[in-house]
Amino acid sequence: DHDYPLLRIPNSTEKSLDLLVFGDWGRDGFCCQRDVAQELDRALLASNSPSRIIINTGDNFYPVGIQSASDSQVQTSFYDVYTKNFQVLHKMKWYSVLGNHDHLGNFKANLDMYKADKERWHMPSRWYTEEFVADGVRVLIVFLDTTPIFYSPNEGEMTNHNAEKDDGEKQIPWLKQQLKSSSADWKLVVGHHPLSSSGSHALEEAENIAYLRKVLHPIFEENKVAAYFCGHDHDMQFLKLGSVNYIVSGAGSKIRPLIGVRGDGAKFGVAEQGFVYATVNKDIMDLLYVNFRGAVVYSHSIPRPV
Repeated sequence: DHDYPLLRIPNSTEKSLDLLVFGDWGRDGFCCQRDVAQELDRALLASNSPSRIIINTGDNFYPVGIQSASDSQVQTSFYDVYTKNFQVLHKMKWYSVLGNHDHLGNFKANLDMYKADKERWHMPSRWYTEEFVADGVRVLIVFLDTTPIFYSPNEGEMTNHNAEKDDGEKQIPWLKQQLKSSSADWKLVVGHHPLSSSGSHALEEAENIAYLRKVLHPIFEENKVAAYFCGHDHDMQFLKLGSVNYIVSGAGSKIRPLIGVRGDGAKFGVAEQGFVYATVNKDIMDLLYVNFRGAVVYSHSIPRPV
């Protein structure tokens, strides 16, 4: 508990769709993981929307994923941290994707978590779509497993991450079809890896980031995707490439410093634990970057593509 004023979310209404976005969190409650959870609950208390979901950008269990849905870390990193002693957070459904650390273990265990607790953990497949309504308009969200795409230029990394090139190649036409065939007013995409970054992976994985951008960014632009949410870098960033807004939110627990080199399209970055609160309404999506002490460190508004 602390004395910070209750977070204000002015554009959260009875009609809005509210997304609480973060990833890179599963550390048994350490590295401020519990602090972030506390602020998630406070943000939910401040919201006015009945339509609120968590967008989990992956790297769910450190350091090497899990082997089964009954692993002890499912309890210590997820249930013990996010479902106990809260007023709202324990009721939330987590729309989740896989991160590269999840691929180091048995990634299918994350799918088994869905079978075991569908009310709370949502991952019906490694890649999938969901549609919601916000202020009377339709919102399509496409969830990807970016690991087999991101590491495909490097055979050794593919082997390390138990990733099959086919799984990356299958997702591309599927993604195009989902976006092209949808008449939703808002189109959003969620994955684990960034397409541009000022974070710690920007130099060491520059080739992979460039490859992911080459593959995905033209698809996003062509199909009027408003925003792509991801994690991987343990920080919070806002970047814009062409017409597409890129939100990095991978600060669910342990952070890593920004490298001092601005990624392409970089507008903001901070190496603090926290999450992004996105409020989707008919014509605008408002972003609040909230740190682990409940302070808004950055905000931005995204108009709906027309």
